[in-house]
Amino acid sequence: MPDGLHIAWIRYETDKSETILLVPLAGGEPKELAHLKEGKGTSVALTSTADGRFVLVQRSNSGEPEVLLVPVAGGQPRKLDSLVGSRLYQLSVHPDGKQIAWAAGDSNKEVWVLENFLPMK
Repeated sequence: MPDGLHIAWIRYETDKSETILLVPLAGGEPKELAHLKEGKGTSVALTSTADGRFVLVQRSNSGEPEVLLVPVAGGQPRKLDSLVGSRLYQLSVHPDGKQIAWAAGDSNKEVWVLENFLPMK
């Protein structure tokens, strides 16, 4: 996370669900950000927005990519339907918080940018 005090973490549960956690690096109890049910996909990567308000969760959902925007302050994750492509690689949030860049595709790679994806404050 940008604050340098926490990391976002995926905990794979025995019931095949997943929990997205915010873990304090100095120790202490992790904060649960989201619990993702079995059968909806497998989380493969996390990244955060530059302001630390959201964690983006990259998931593989039966071969289809899925990206969830998870609010750190609490609330339900929101699927970013604008992210398309048969495969999704190297998701990165621009420091201005207004753009996401990623590579997508199978044997031929594509680079995509999504602007103004965060809800207004």
